[in-house]
Amino acid sequence: CCCCWGITSLPSMSTSAGGINPDILSTLSNALDNGSSSDNNVQQQVMHTLTELSNNLGPDVMSRYLVIVFASKDKEHSPYTRQRAGLLLKNTIQTNKQMVITSSIKSAILEASRDSDAGVRSTASTLIATTVSLHGVGSWPDCMHTLANGLADSSIDVVDGSFKALKYVCEDGVEIYRQQLLSHQREA
Repeated sequence: CCCCWGITSLPSMSTSAGGINPDILSTLSNALDNGSSSDNNVQQQVMHTLTELSNNLGPDVMSRYLVIVFASKDKEHSPYTRQRAGLLLKNTIQTNKQMVITSSIKSAILEASRDSDAGVRSTASTLIATTVSLHGVGSWPDCMHTLANGLADSSIDVVDGSFKALKYVCEDGVEIYRQQLLSHQREA
C-alpha cells in the first residue's frame, strides 16, 4: 500500500497517549507531499493511501490528522501540502455533514486564516465558509467576531484572510438564501 514511501503497509491504527499516532501522521504527510507528483503510479498510490486512511480512521479522526498538517506552521510541511490537507478536510466536512467539528479544529482553521501564506489563508477561508454554510453561524459563535476583528488588525495577512473568509461566507449565504427562495416559490 505505502511501498512508495518505504512503508509496506498502513501503520497500526492505535494511537499514542496524546491521541495521535505519529506513524499515521507520517503516512498522511507523505501521501499529501506526493500528491503533486505528475507520475500516474504515484498518484494512484496517493489516492489508495488516502482512501485507506480515511476508511480506517473515519471522518472525525481523519479530520484531526488533516488539521494537524493544515495548521502546521513549521517547515515540515510545504504550503502546498498544507493546502491539500485543508482541501481534504473541506471535502471530509462536506461529505460528512453530521460530523461534529471540534472547537480545536475550528480554532486551527481560524488561525490558518491568518497565515503568512496566501494559499493557506485562502484554503482556510473556504473551510470557514463551508463550515458556516453547513452548520450555521450559531454553531461557531466566535467565528464572525474573530473575522470582524481581523479587519482592523495591523497585519495585512490577517486583514486579507479575514476579508476573504467573510466574502466566502457572504457568497455562500446568498446562494443558500437564493436556493431557499426558489424552493418556496415553487411550493407556492
